[in-house]
Amino acid sequence: LAAQRPMLAASATWAKNPSTTDWNDSSNWTPSMVPHSATDIASFETSRKTDPVVLGLFSLASLSFGSGADAFTFTFMPTGTVGTRISFYDGGIVNISGKLQTFVFDFGTGFSFYNSATAGQLINYRSEMGGILLFADSSSAGSASFEISYGPTGPGEINFADTTTAADATINVTS
Repeated sequence: LAAQRPMLAASATWAKNPSTTDWNDSSNWTPSMVPHSATDIASFETSRKTDPVVLGLFSLASLSFGSGADAFTFTFMPTGTVGTRISFYDGGIVNISGKLQTFVFDFGTGFSFYNSATAGQLINYRSEMGGILLFADSSSAGSASFEISYGPTGPGEINFADTTTAADATINVTS
């Protein structure tokens, strides 16, 4: 995938008929702007392509799945020495679709939750070769499920700091 640098950011919805699976391709969003700032909301409903590929470091207020949204599987790809990480600063991940949403991440990729952001419900985080999850401030793992495996590049990590909580999350760590 050839990653395009987003020119501007805004709250946007993943298109019903995106041209690619590249998160950073502005033509895949309505309006045609990639959400990537701490005040933006990335929304997902129904789409012909439900397997976005995420590259880069960016922040969001939240990522939401609306009522009736399709089941999505996001793949986080490392980008050289920088890695790929989403930091959430507000609501975190909100899923009212009734369907399981999946985030696949590995070495060089991960998630950070700050303020009161939550990892959500009906959300599965799956790492087969490392990856990092950080919960800080008063954030929460919610009722999400986490499958973290030790791979050839090292172990995955889940870190809870400050007044964070694992809440009702299911956490499975295997070697």
